[in-house]
Order: sequence, then C-alpha cells, then structure tokens
Amino acid sequence: MDFGSMMDEKLISKVRGIENFDVIPVEDGRYMANRTLFDELVSKARSFPSSYSTIGGNAAVMAMRFAREGCDVTLAAKMTRSLHQMIPQVINIVGGEVKRDDIHLIMEYKHGEVWGPYSSARANRYIIHNDVNNPMISSFNAFDKVLGTYDPDLLVVSGLQMMDNYPFREDKRKNLLMNVKKQMLDRPSSTRIHFEMASFAEDKLLFELCDLVVPFADSLGMNEQEIANLYNTMYYGNISLVANSTPRVATVLDQMRTLFKLIRLRGKSIANSRELTRIHVHTLAYQAIFTVKNSIWKNTMAAAAKASLTAHRHVCASSNVDVKKATLIMDDSFSTSIVDGTRIALNIDKPVSCWDETLKVEQENISIQVCVAPVLVCTQASQTAGGGDNISSAGLVLQI
Repeated sequence: MDFGSMMDEKLISKVRGIENFDVIPVEDGRYMANRTLFDELVSKARSFPSSYSTIGGNAAVMAMRFAREGCDVTLAAKMTRSLHQMIPQVINIVGGEVKRDDIHLIMEYKHGEVWGPYSSARANRYIIHNDVNNPMISSFNAFDKVLGTYDPDLLVVSGLQMMDNYPFREDKRKNLLMNVKKQMLDRPSSTRIHFEMASFAEDKLLFELCDLVVPFADSLGMNEQEIANLYNTMYYGNISLVANSTPRVATVLDQMRTLFKLIRLRGKSIANSRELTRIHVHTLAYQAIFTVKNSIWKNTMAAAAKASLTAHRHVCASSNVDVKKATLIMDDSFSTSIVDGTRIALNIDKPVSCWDETLKVEQENISIQVCVAPVLVCTQASQTAGGGDNISSAGLVLQI
C-alpha cells in the first residue's frame, strides 16, 4: 500500500500556509442531577437555529464506525425504539428498551468567540447530561449473556467516564467496575480487549480504573488531555484537569513510554492481568501508536494513516480531504524524546514515520514499533463530538 498517496503529499505541501484552525475539543460530559432544569435547557437548545442532534455515546459511535468499516458488531446499549431504528441494522443491539432517550447537551464554541466579558482562548466544548442508564452500565447483563455465546475478535470497553461524579450509593460504582473486570477476565486470549479512555475529573474513579480496568486491557486509546491525566495519576498519584492542546510529539512519546512501563509493571503484581501491547494517542496535530512487535496487533503504519485521515474527515463531515479546509500544525520535524531523542523530518513522500525501539521493564527487553502520522487538521469544523471515538475505531479496524 502506498502511504504517500494515503496521506497525499500534494495536500501536505499545499496546506502549509493556512492558519486560523479550530482545535478539536477534549471535554466530556458532566452529570446534572436536576432533571427539570436539564429538560428546560434541552428545550431551549432545540429552539436555536444552530442546534442539531445525532446518535451519540462512546460505544454507539465506535460501533457505527466499526460497522461502516465492514466489521460485525454487537452494541450494548439501552435506547428508545425510535432511536434504535436510527442505528444501522447490521449492528446487533443488546440491552433492552427505555421510554426516554438519554440526551447529552453539548455547547460548542470556537476560538475567539465571545460570551459576555469572556473570550475563548481555544475551540472547545462542554457537555452536560442527566443520563441514568450509562453510569449504571444498565445494559451490562444482557451484553454479558451474549458474550457467553461466542468469542469476538475485539472487545471495546468505553463510556466509563459517565460514572464521573455520578451520585452512586456507597460501593455501588466499585461493584459495577468489578463486574467489568470479571467480564474482561472471562475473555479468552484470542479476544483482544481495548479500553477507550475519556475525560475524568474525579480522582477516585480514575484510581479505580487503574486498578480494575487498565491492567486487563491489551490496548488503550486516549487523546492529549487523557494521556496527561493518566500519566499524572500513575506517576504522581494525582489527576490533571488542564492539558496542553498541542503537546510536542517528544512529550507525548515519553509519556507513552512511561505509561507502558508502569502499566506492565503493575500488571506483574495483579493476578490474571493482561500484558499491554498497544497504545494509541490521538491529538489535534498527529496520531501516535505503540505496538509490541510480534504481538497480535498488525498494520501499525496503516492504522496511524487511517486514524489521521479519519480525524480530518469526521471533523469536516466530508469523505474527501479539501486543501482549502486543512492545515498542518505539526512541525516539519520532531524529536522522538525530550532527552536524547532522534530528530525525524517529515517526509512528504512517506509522511507516516515508523521506527523500532526497545523498552526495558525490569529485566525484560520489549521490542516495540512506534508510528507517528501528521493530521491534516480541519479548519472549518462541522462536527466535533465523537471525533476521538471515530479516530480510535478507525485505527483499530486495520489492526485486528
């Protein structure tokens, strides 16, 4: 496959001079307990000419991307009959029916937009919800029953950020996460497990995930905010509520190396844990994927390229890449590490850069492949919600 054509060098050379781009948002939903107020806000939002609605939820978005790419998909979700009919019929939905759709209200704003005395320093979004199904993982039992009938190639665990700051009764959340852990433990080694991270503001939840979910995944997916958060949690023991929207490649690669080592080390002390073999970080400017060589993951270069193109196409809501709506914000070259890194120049004939490394975890030397792909950033964003889920799924498709 010609990756020079996948990441068209003509596009890369033409978009260098374009500026004033939008930043892909990184904020996830926050729970609003007052249902009456929430319904009033939704009603008001519907009256705005700029309002729109789409099928959301991490799992649903990822399922639709997998189905679009030709995969056989089973989705665990509870939804109304009308919403169920909007999901492509090729997706098998388990979980049951509800009478009221769980709506997530998204306020999106661009760089420089003004609200009263305030001006936005970057494009972003804020999401609130009154969702009572997803925090409780209410479709879990139905999905677990289906999983007992066959062994899928891939199990994706996502949407656990819905538990963040939800008013659970004592120990209820931990018990739910213990169920997720058991479901992961019950899968054979032939079923790969991917955990898609999200924005977390509650440190206790993130600590629980580091103990009950992360050690039992083969693969992790996250954005530039989420890797900083997970890195701080595992390395310093605290969470990070603010992150650089355009971190240097060297910074992210170093964070990925540290996380890989910390997670593999933690796994050695946890019974029946899986060995982490893949990390995918999707940022505004580039895609970075680590895979252990000779592991179950394949086509790392192709996955990085597809994830990059999916980022542009999703945000621009177009199947084509228009140079008038694209820009590169990744530098002409990057260092592989902050300390003693090798500088790699962007090659427009082969824009996805891949190389091999050896990481030492205690006495074990682990060979990994690293691939970094620049993103043709969409300068005229049409949709941002679900960007990370589409990007992560697109990368996984080519590796399973």
